[in-house]
Amino acid sequence: MENAIPLIRSGAALLLLGVFVWLSVLNWSVFWRSFIRKRPAPSWIPLLGGSLGALGLIVAPVSGAAQFWWLPLLLDWGSAPGLLHAGLCAAISRLSESR
Repeated sequence: MENAIPLIRSGAALLLLGVFVWLSVLNWSVFWRSFIRKRPAPSWIPLLGGSLGALGLIVAPVSGAAQFWWLPLLLDWGSAPGLLHAGLCAAISRLSESR
């Protein structure tokens, strides 16, 4: 049973990180279509991809991986970059309305 714990943690980390990569690619494709190609795009999925990636790094049985839990939140457009962009757009919109 003692040897099963690292195996379970490895499987969980791979699953979580795999879903993170998939969702991150989907979120970045929304960015690409909206801002680069200037075409309609589906909505992005906020925070889910980055959160699953962070959890995947936390449970990974790799020494030092947990200290980089924040990295998926920066790499996924649906997390910090997208939320920062949405906040800036909302602030700019409110400032322009008040003039």
